[in-house]
Amino acid sequence: MINAIQQYFARLTQAIGEGWNRFWFTPADPFTVSFLRVIAGVAAVAFVVSHTFGLTDWFASGGWLPVDTVQRVMETEPGEGAAYQWSYLNYIDSPGLLWAAHVAGIAIAVLFTLGLFTRITAVATLLVVLSYIHRAPMLAAQFEPVLATMIFYLCFTPCGRYLSVDRCLAMRKPGAELTTGKPDRSWSANVGLRLLQTHLSALYLMMAITKLGSTTWWEGGAMWWLMAQSQSRLVDLTFLRSNLFLINAWTHGVVLFELCFGLLIWNRLARPLLIGLSVVMWTLMALVTGLVGFCILITAGGAAFIPGSVLRSWFGADRDVDQNGGDASRRNPKGEAATAAA
Repeated sequence: MINAIQQYFARLTQAIGEGWNRFWFTPADPFTVSFLRVIAGVAAVAFVVSHTFGLTDWFASGGWLPVDTVQRVMETEPGEGAAYQWSYLNYIDSPGLLWAAHVAGIAIAVLFTLGLFTRITAVATLLVVLSYIHRAPMLAAQFEPVLATMIFYLCFTPCGRYLSVDRCLAMRKPGAELTTGKPDRSWSANVGLRLLQTHLSALYLMMAITKLGSTTWWEGGAMWWLMAQSQSRLVDLTFLRSNLFLINAWTHGVVLFELCFGLLIWNRLARPLLIGLSVVMWTLMALVTGLVGFCILITAGGAAFIPGSVLRSWFGADRDVDQNGGDASRRNPKGEAATAAA
């Protein structure tokens, strides 16, 4: 009896360990993280550029948000001091240096988007984005945390392997034609994708649980209140005010979808449907709320669940693979199955 129990727990721990290693460390195609790099890079460029108008008014000496004022605003209790948030903009207050640092930040984000020296520019772009967020945290909304999180996870991945200048430069090296056509699967790419997947799933669940704690969402009128915000909406849908059934169904449908996405996105059969519905839902939410950047990033985050082989077929990159030696996952169904979950 005791031996049977010991054998059971031995098999249990072995299965858990093998499942854990398979989940996190199965080599994945870096094409997915390369695609996400382009999305995050464009968003980072747009974010930094958005500070161009009024840069000195906000951050220069004598501006609207001096460093000491920001620190006082961020204090949880008067006199206790704010939590330390590093930003190189805290040490720059002259207009000339501010503009130089601003232009440099834009250039770094552009290089990251293009995929030049990606290992370096990924970390540098994260520092640039965090510096603007930490310099004026009261200006941040839903968009900034999602952007910083996405770039942070991409820093651990070979996100410059495809769709990048780094790849073009690598292909020009002698003997590159023998290697660049094969998708070099990487465990670090899988780790980054798993981190993005778990974070996105948790974010959906958090949004749903938050809405479940709101009376407005429970009563079914939340979408009407969003439509009525004339200062932020992109499209006026207030003509729907007489259709209470549609407004209530829309409101409860948003909560239901967020719950289903957070829980069922791990199911391969439900995954394509949820990713497709997310495009529809966040497009409508962008029109109603005006949170275009946030909605784009949340929608693009779903690409973390799309295998690299599928994205390759969308971009026509699989033809290059076939002409240069073939994709190992296509010749090995087990390899494809192991990578599809990434």
